[in-house]
Amino acid sequence: MISYPAGPITPHGAYYIKKGLMPNVAYYPGNFGVQFNLLGGAAIADPMTPETVTITSLKGLVPPWQNIEQKGSTQDGSSYITSLYDPLDVEIGVRIRGRDQFWTRRVVSDWMASWDAKVPGYLVWWTLEMGTWWAVVRQGKPPIDAFTGGIGRTNEQKFTWLAKSYDAFWTTYGDAVYAVGGSFAQFIPRINAGDQPMFDKYYCIGPGTFYFNDGPNSTNYVAYGPLAAGQCVLIDTDPRKRSVIWLSGTFNVPLLGWITANTPFTVNPYSLLQGRFSDNAGIPPKQPGAELTAQNVWVGIQGGNGSSTLVAYGEPKRRMPF
Repeated sequence: MISYPAGPITPHGAYYIKKGLMPNVAYYPGNFGVQFNLLGGAAIADPMTPETVTITSLKGLVPPWQNIEQKGSTQDGSSYITSLYDPLDVEIGVRIRGRDQFWTRRVVSDWMASWDAKVPGYLVWWTLEMGTWWAVVRQGKPPIDAFTGGIGRTNEQKFTWLAKSYDAFWTTYGDAVYAVGGSFAQFIPRINAGDQPMFDKYYCIGPGTFYFNDGPNSTNYVAYGPLAAGQCVLIDTDPRKRSVIWLSGTFNVPLLGWITANTPFTVNPYSLLQGRFSDNAGIPPKQPGAELTAQNVWVGIQGGNGSSTLVAYGEPKRRMPF
């Protein structure tokens, strides 16, 4: 992997990281072939390898939203319905430097090649107090800045870089838990460190019929099955998403790794779904000023055996990374 700045973190940079004085911001293209340390201790270069891409300004870290409202013909004011978030548009002021014109052009070329309108990359934000959060970003628009770095006598290039995340939110490492067994019912702990509801995905590996509460503290449940041995489905608890995805072949399951499921369905997989998830299925986010606590969700398997497995996986999401 190519890294800017090159080489190990400098003692000066290590001091900033250890003290948590500045956030560490990095960008990775989709293939992770280049690492651009843009801000923080890891972005401080050794004078012998001064090639850097550094942030000079940041805007748009919080996604915009639209308030949906309804107004009656004789109503004063309006009635609030809901709010919908739009894609995240981040404006990044960057400064690219090289030791001479040749190296400046090389860094500019690597930076340009690492962004694409179709292939996403990762804008990663780390702080000592909040950990790691990232946005999946694409290049929003081409740069309109004059190209100066490495063309004339200057060793510096400045860009106003526009990145777009269609997911709207920042994401951190997912929370996963699994249960294995024949016939059982139990509560599983779910942890949401974000500030948005977290809708779990359930990997169900047969045989058996699988049961899930419609979120914490709910008395309603959704059932799926029966699955035969070797059948696997992904159940999405977000009521706005496709509820059932049939998984076949070899695929990666959180906590379990790569597994293979090749038993075909003889019926429409959707016909095995009993009930529907609601907005209550979202695991509540961490409340401001409160400690992070687990929420318990009831799940169960009936008519299974030692191969029956249920994995719950959710990705916390936040409006801003710090």
